[in-house]
Amino acid sequence: MSSNREHVVHRTGKSTLFLRADRIRPGDVLLTRGAKWTSAATAKLTKGPMSHASIVLSPLQLQESLRDGIGTTTMTMDRRSVDGQDTRVLDLRGAQAAVLLRHPKLATIPAGPDGTLT
Repeated sequence: MSSNREHVVHRTGKSTLFLRADRIRPGDVLLTRGAKWTSAATAKLTKGPMSHASIVLSPLQLQESLRDGIGTTTMTMDRRSVDGQDTRVLDLRGAQAAVLLRHPKLATIPAGPDGTLT
């Protein structure tokens, strides 16, 4: 997997992380670390910087582990100024760190106007 960090994960101020909606694709893997002690413990036990993984199903939906099993989470879309442009973003509230990864072969599949793979 290649990292797709540049211009994808942004921080506003000192706390809120967000993803540019126009830069994520189905099949991308989103790795995050939350602010709670359980996230820090998970990251330490796994000897990595992150504590949670999810797979992007669509620009607004993630497949991830939840308290009661595997499920779909719907993200909140917002608009923010990014590099001086009005941009659609997905809020990563509660995340202290995030990395978006994409398999190199996914980059060659064109995405439709709604962000789904064609």
